[in-house]
This record gives sequence, structure tokens and C-alpha cells, in this order.
Amino acid sequence: MSSALSSQTKAHSLQESITNYNEFLTSNESLIFCNSYGTVLMAIVNCRQFFATQMSHWLESGILQLEAGNTCCGDLLKPGRLTFKTIQLDSSGLPSGLEKAWRLVQQSNPELGSPYFSPEFTIAAAAARDDTEVAVAFDGDTPVAFLPFHRVGRQSAIPVGGAINDYHGVVAPPGLTGTLERLISGAGLKRFEFHSLWHPVAEVEPWAVDSRIVETSAAISGGETDYLDELPKHSRTIWKQGQKTRRMIRELGPLRFEWHDPDPARLQWLIDLKRNKYRRTGCTDFFAPAWSRNLLAEIHQTQTPEFRGVLGVLYAGEQAVAAHFGMATPTVLHYWYPVYDPRFGIYSPGSAFYLQLVSQAISTGIRRIDFGYGQETFKMKLANRQGRLACGCTGAGQLELLTRKFCYRTHQRIKQSRFRSLIRNSVRFFWPSAGKPVVR
Repeated sequence: MSSALSSQTKAHSLQESITNYNEFLTSNESLIFCNSYGTVLMAIVNCRQFFATQMSHWLESGILQLEAGNTCCGDLLKPGRLTFKTIQLDSSGLPSGLEKAWRLVQQSNPELGSPYFSPEFTIAAAAARDDTEVAVAFDGDTPVAFLPFHRVGRQSAIPVGGAINDYHGVVAPPGLTGTLERLISGAGLKRFEFHSLWHPVAEVEPWAVDSRIVETSAAISGGETDYLDELPKHSRTIWKQGQKTRRMIRELGPLRFEWHDPDPARLQWLIDLKRNKYRRTGCTDFFAPAWSRNLLAEIHQTQTPEFRGVLGVLYAGEQAVAAHFGMATPTVLHYWYPVYDPRFGIYSPGSAFYLQLVSQAISTGIRRIDFGYGQETFKMKLANRQGRLACGCTGAGQLELLTRKFCYRTHQRIKQSRFRSLIRNSVRFFWPSAGKPVVR
């Protein structure tokens, strides 16, 4: 009885504090109409600081440490009990106990099905570069949250995998929130730059340059017939692929599809094709740093039940006409680096490959194909789901954040302009790297 009354008292105190916070915001609304834009920004910052102070008070007083099953807040881990530790990784990988705990946490959260959140991806990154670390939160002696990163300065970091990581964030169970900032601080970091953060929007909004970046995926678990029958309705290329495939068979030979080719030479062939395309189109060469090529090689050789590299190849006769390198968990395939031999472009071999890939993926138990962030035409036509990611930088001051937002939005407007090619070529004549992501 006394325990129930204590929970009700705590819940009432929590609700009262939230009401006070809302009244504080309401009483400051007049600032929006009577002060300058800079003052408004400072008011917003002060509001956030007020809320952070209140949260700290609630934690210290035990208000947030509600008993499991309390109807006000549900089953929560007690954040006040968390301790933090940072682990430097090398080619030997994670301690076995920590790797097992990581996998259990990932499997407990349906939103973390992407291979990027698997411990194997971080282990491969550690083998490819020597600045890989993991910030770990412990509830007592139990690891409950993980944030892998690369330390690029004494107090600065980027997500594990750098620019070629399409999804990153805290690996934590569904009920544990508010750990990102504390993991960053616990690792001795002041800045953490992110470009495709998978995290609750409310928690990253103070640091986000854009919290509505589109990420796409295709749910194929409804059955091969359903998804493959819908594709031609959204893509003219897929609709016409049948006749192109028949022509390719007549002129080159019968098709043969390999789900995974373990030959490192085939992976190098794919990387060479991709780098040639980067040069032709003027895009950033993500494989210029040796570590990125080494990372793919490590993933290519990783073949476990929980995580595996997948190098699929489509042959027409004796010719390899298209391929793709990605990675998969038991239920999710990340569609990462597709290529085709431009000599056979008339047959649209990339589309023929994708149709073969989907059929094989379904037969192996894959239920979802992720395409990562970005709104490229092919992604929008192949996908049937969308989500939101965020980019920004923790620890950025208001002036820096405003500058980042201005540059980012200017870049987005140029990309959407019908004069984008003219603008891009003119600017890059004087500044060759303008608008290109930095591969670190």
C-alpha cells in the first residue's frame, strides 16, 4: 500500500514539474513577438537549460526512478544508476561477454535490425582503422547501451564507419532513452558529428541541422509475388526489364545468379567499377581512403549466422554484368554498393540483378531491404517505406549551428533547382570539393 502511494506521489510530482515547465514556456511566448531573432534563440536555449535542470532534479530526487509497471511511465530502467566506460578497440575486436551483451540488446529492439547496429560492423571497422572506440553504459554490472565511434580529435568524434555509415546511433533497449548525450560525455567527448542518426527526434533537436532526412526501405516479407508485382507500377525500367533480360540472354547467354561470391578479386572488381563511376560523375570517391576499402574486405570475409557480408553477382553467359556488395542480418539486407558493367548498359543489368536479388533474399529469410538515406530516384521507386534520420553536431554553439543550417539548406535548394548542374559546375571550377561530403 505504501509503495503504491509512493509511486502515485512521485508521478504527481513529475506531472506538477512538467506543468510548471509548460507554464514557463507559455510565459515566454511574448519574446517571439517583441525581441530579435537572436534573442528568440537564446530564449529557446534557456528553456532547454531549464528543462535539463528539472530533469537533473527529478533524477536526484528519485522521481524518475519509478517502479516497474507504473502506469505513468511504464517499465523503465533507472537512468540515475547508469555508469559509463569507454573501450578502445583493435583488430582483436570486442571482449566476448560485451559482444554477447551487445547482440542481446540489439535483438531486444526491433528498430535496430540494420546490420550497422550489429557488433560485427564495429569489429570490422576496428580492424580497418585504429581510432575505433565504444562508449558503454552499465546498469550495475550489466551493459545496457552502446555507442561506437571514431575519435578524430581529443574531444571530437564521428560515427563508426564514418561517411559510409548509413545508420548510426545508440544501441539500447526500447525503454532506455536519454543516453546519447550521457554516453558522449562519459567518453570525454564535447563534439559528436552525425549525418544519419537513428534516434528520437526530441532528443537530438537541440543539435540537429536537419531532423527530417528521408531514409527508405522495402518490406518484402509479404511474399515475393506481392512486392515484385508492385514494382513495375512504380518503375518503367522494371516494367520493361522482361524484354531487356530476354535480349541479354539471346545475345550474351543464360543468366546465373550468385548470392555471395567469397573471392576477394571479385570484391576488388566491384570497388574498381564503383570508383570509375565516381570519377565519371564527379562524385565523392568514398573508397579513396584505404581504411574504407579495408572495411569492405573485413565485412566481405565475415560470415556468421547473425551478420554476414553479401557479394551478389549476376552473370550472362560468362560475363559478370552486375553485382552488389552489402551486408545482412537474419532478416535485414542493407543494399549498399550496386554496380553494373557499363559495356552492357543497354540491357539494364542493374535492374535484372535487383529482381534476382529480391527473389533470393526472400528464400533466405530476409524480410526487409534497407536503402539508407537520400532520395535518389532508384531508391524512391524500389522502396515502399520511409523513415526519418537526423544530421548535426552535439556541442555546437548557436552561431555554428545557424551557419551549418544555412549552408545545408542552401545546398539542398541548389540540388532541387533546375539550374543545379550549372551552379555546381561553376562553383566547383573554383572550389572542386564544394558540396561533397568529407570522407574521414
